[in-house]
Amino acid sequence: MTDAWTQVVRHQVGLGRLLPLGGPGDGAWIAEDAAGAALRVAVADGLPGVRLGALRIGL
Repeated sequence: MTDAWTQVVRHQVGLGRLLPLGGPGDGAWIAEDAAGAALRVAVADGLPGVRLGALRIGL
């Protein structure tokens, strides 16, 4: 049991912070790193000359 729990924790930590999407009952989450990657793509595709630097997403 401990090994499985440890693997789950290590996997989640590897994703970075997990951020909720929607309300408490929605059960949808996104990793902060994934959200940052999506924002960087959106900025690169839609705003010439603009670049996204360091990012920390807060609630």
